[in-house]
Amino acid sequence: ELARSMADYVNETLRIHPNSDPRDSLHSQDRLVSVPALAAHSLPTLHSAFDVLHTFNRVLVAVLPLVLHDASSPLFRKFLDTKSLLLHPFKKLLLAQLLRQPASSQNRVVSVHVNRLEAALQRSMPTDNTRTVFGQLWAQLHSQPLENIFTSNDHENRVFQVKLEGEGAVDAGGPYREIFSCVALELMSPALSLFVPTENNEHSIGERDRYMLHPKATSPRQLSMFAFLGSFFGCCIRAGEPLAVNLSSVFWKRLAGEPVSEEDVKSIDFLKWKTLCTMDEMSAELFETCFQDTFFVYEDADGDVVELVEGGQELALTYENRTQYASLLKAFLLNRAQAQLAAIQRGLSIIIPKMALNLLTGSDLEYLVCGTPVISVSELRTSVTYEYPTTEETPVVGYFWSVVTAMSDTERSFLLRFVTGRSRMPARISIEVTQHSDPDQYLPQSHTCSSQLDLYPYSSAEVLRTKLLYAIYHCSAIDTDNQAVSDFPQSE
Repeated sequence: ELARSMADYVNETLRIHPNSDPRDSLHSQDRLVSVPALAAHSLPTLHSAFDVLHTFNRVLVAVLPLVLHDASSPLFRKFLDTKSLLLHPFKKLLLAQLLRQPASSQNRVVSVHVNRLEAALQRSMPTDNTRTVFGQLWAQLHSQPLENIFTSNDHENRVFQVKLEGEGAVDAGGPYREIFSCVALELMSPALSLFVPTENNEHSIGERDRYMLHPKATSPRQLSMFAFLGSFFGCCIRAGEPLAVNLSSVFWKRLAGEPVSEEDVKSIDFLKWKTLCTMDEMSAELFETCFQDTFFVYEDADGDVVELVEGGQELALTYENRTQYASLLKAFLLNRAQAQLAAIQRGLSIIIPKMALNLLTGSDLEYLVCGTPVISVSELRTSVTYEYPTTEETPVVGYFWSVVTAMSDTERSFLLRFVTGRSRMPARISIEVTQHSDPDQYLPQSHTCSSQLDLYPYSSAEVLRTKLLYAIYHCSAIDTDNQAVSDFPQSE
């Protein structure tokens, strides 16, 4: 228990602060308090446990290539029980080796045309999910050999080139990254109807703002889209392009082939989990009062009824069969949308070898596909460079960092997207201060292709804050590579 808690704690720290020394995080009492299995031990004990875990990782990584190729071996099954103990740096090194391409392999760089106006209309009035950005990508790419398109490991160059129809943008990186942001938003909207809010999301309780597979998305087109999404996930992993989508922890566990437990029910439907737990504490008399006219069925948000067992609509819930009912309902909640999940797994395995997937836990998969929603100011600082003569000592740069420090993670995410086209780390940003006689009248500007932020020498941090927040929330057009309309001669 101590080793697993230590590995989870260290890996979570490294996801947020990838350049930090994990030993330093053991000194943070505020964070340790949230992990009872660690907080109960002294600092010397924690350091010793970390040393043992680190040594175990070095030995495990040395022998893993001999284990992973044979999924039927006893050693492989033993590894599956211990893979949660792998620390992120060791796993990253091993994963890079498993994803390495032969020197002779050639990836195709294809061009895709995307109409964001059409996609925006679909989001406001969902009628045809092929009009979304994701749907347009699917229509153009799903029938092509994705193993020759999505398997590039080059984090610097684009996997595909984007032409934004009706927009004056040349894809030097910004439109490409913007596509990933658009897809993430669509996956969490009715426009695609591939995912729906979890029950916790609907009720704003427990693990909130998360989405799960749509149980009713079973048409041939939807299953094809799920398979394409799996390959798109693989593209995100190989290209290092985060997809900022908030899917439930149960989804990621199932995708990684991890077992889910009854305890996982509370991450998707806390109220039902709490109700099922309460059943065991009730007297028979109170139980019959609370659960009269309840049957072995599940009724979804649309009012559709699913039987938990054959004949469930006729089988009444009683005090005597409550344990069976609770077990069946938990299993149903955790294992919905099997066909949709299988389609995603098929698509993912086209891009990421099964041997590499065997390394990953659900948390690993979520991090590799999505990045982290926590944007650390210290990590953001290390990713920023300054265009001469701007330096960190330039007064408005000081204002900028004071404003960013006070921002929420959501606001920092909007800032990242405004400057780079992506909404999660990792990202590289350059800052340049442009002189002007009346700077307080102008908004900051961004160049997403080069990930550059242009600031003016604002008179105060408050002025910069007002201008910057307006820009990141309201100025998302990528349309300045063409001449502005006002530059053209006007007809009489």
